[in-house]
Amino acid sequence: MPVKSNGYKRSPEEWAQVCLSVDSGYVPGGKRQAAGLYENGCKYVRERIRPLGLWKAGDVVLDIGCANGRVAMGLLEEGVFYHGLEIVAGCVKFCESAFAPWRNFHFHYLDAANPRYNPGGQIQPERAVFPLPDASIDVAIASSLFTHLETPEVAARYLGETWRVLKPGGRLFATWLRSPPNEVAQSAARTVYREADILNLLGGRWTILDTSRGLTDAPHDQWTLALSKSDPRVSMHYILAKDVQNVVVSAQRSGTTWLQALLGAYLCTAYGLPDGNLMKALDLTRSAGLPVTAFTHDPQRDLPACPPVETEYAGKRIALLVRDPLDTLLSQFMLARHRRRTVSAETSARDYILEKLPALLAFYEAWLGADKSAFGGFEVYTYEAFHQDASGELERLAQFFGYASNREARWAAVEFADFEHMQAMEKSGRFHEHYAVNDFLPVEDARAMRTRRGRMGRGRRALAEADIERAEKSIAASPLVGALYAREAAGG
Repeated sequence: MPVKSNGYKRSPEEWAQVCLSVDSGYVPGGKRQAAGLYENGCKYVRERIRPLGLWKAGDVVLDIGCANGRVAMGLLEEGVFYHGLEIVAGCVKFCESAFAPWRNFHFHYLDAANPRYNPGGQIQPERAVFPLPDASIDVAIASSLFTHLETPEVAARYLGETWRVLKPGGRLFATWLRSPPNEVAQSAARTVYREADILNLLGGRWTILDTSRGLTDAPHDQWTLALSKSDPRVSMHYILAKDVQNVVVSAQRSGTTWLQALLGAYLCTAYGLPDGNLMKALDLTRSAGLPVTAFTHDPQRDLPACPPVETEYAGKRIALLVRDPLDTLLSQFMLARHRRRTVSAETSARDYILEKLPALLAFYEAWLGADKSAFGGFEVYTYEAFHQDASGELERLAQFFGYASNREARWAAVEFADFEHMQAMEKSGRFHEHYAVNDFLPVEDARAMRTRRGRMGRGRRALAEADIERAEKSIAASPLVGALYAREAAGG
């Protein structure tokens, strides 16, 4: 419902007088140009943001890094509920006074540290929490925010908090300084990220709706992205499509990429298919008229009120791929720390593993404890078993999914998915051709590669004895996971 105006109006000339009291934060053109802040903000919203059609009257808008209310001034006539978030206390004080007549405009102070704008801040920016409830915002605006956050870890935190407070399908307007054309820089005065790093920060949680600008290294030529929050429930429609008969379910970093390569290479060889979709099982099997197979990390499982797996995946053949929880979490940590850079340098592998273990065990328990009669079939595969006998496990999976048995195709697939070959393809960029995920862009740091050797037991070696004991007690307390790995240890 559109906001009911209280009838208050302020002319551009009156705004110019109000803005003369600005004494904190950034003002385009410098403090002497503060009188023009209102006209500057109206022009910016009118020419840069409004044409994207991100909001409608009555929407709730969050302006992250609102400074002295430049964007807020441009939104006064848009009929929205507005929240401004700022780390400079003087800016918040000015905005609370300047916008006091508008009851639908609210401002919040976030005491996050920043060496340029809030050097005395008491909150580490990597741990900042926006003072707003989950799923309460329709549109977020981050204009010239990511250009001052210094590190990818801080940017990841702010993106994560933005995702949290946005409603499903909510929109984000964000500007960045990217390399190229700029040189990478990590200062609060001017933060420039590699374009690949920006895309990796967005990951699968955001859908890019529009891009513009940012083609030169001019100081204020920022890459502008209009984004939509990807709702896992919505993104699951392709997995839950009626023609999908087979689904491989796994947690992230459980050997899924390896299995995709194994199965894709097997099908291409067994059925004489072109390898253009080798790493995309859904497209490969659907286009070839084979029983349609999809891979998923079941991302909606941790959402509130998520339907049971038996309801969502009813009638489908489920292959649950499980990996030792500690090895899985160490692999997740390496990806997050060295490639996506979504955890800070201060976060240790130990802290990450112990923090994430309960959620991973709950994920496995939800699937292992499901009513198997609801599915078209249900089998459990382990990463460790594939390491022991890749050909045999691949044969078992192919038969379960309704594909022809072909010994030569199995051996060709095992050779194709060999570690050295997989890593060579990643280094050359070939995976990026096969696989539409930015995580496959080539990198120089071996720790940041998606293709890793995956030695068993490394997760335990990242922990002290007391931590191993604590983690193993948690695993044993998860009856189905504990029983599964007890059988694996016994060779059953």
